[in-house]
Amino acid sequence: MTHLEPAFPGWLLVLLPLMTAERLLEVVVARRNTRWARARGTVESGRGHYPVMVALHVAFLAGIVLEIIALPLVYGAWTTALLFTVANAALLSVRLRTENAALRLASAASSSDGQRTVTTPLAPRSVGPGRLP
Repeated sequence: MTHLEPAFPGWLLVLLPLMTAERLLEVVVARRNTRWARARGTVESGRGHYPVMVALHVAFLAGIVLEIIALPLVYGAWTTALLFTVANAALLSVRLRTENAALRLASAASSSDGQRTVTTPLAPRSVGPGRLP
């Protein structure tokens, strides 16, 4: 065994199930929010692309775990893992603000006929005129 041979980090056995549980909780919340929004007259759009988006997000999450956290840690590069995790959080902060602004703009434009439109399963916040609470 050489000093460069990667070792399997045991903490990954704890982290991945926790991340899976978090995602399952997000799905439960998303479905609850969708029922809540539909009960108040909203109409969901974009449902056809949902399975593709789920697959892309799963692949993206796997890539993030491998590239940003797990791979540097296999070789003991704690500083790299920490710096890239912080940089990713900053990038996601900007991305989420930009995407939410775009959803609000698109919802306002598509709701000019007075009909409320939900653009994503988690979108009660991004509906048109008279935004839902």
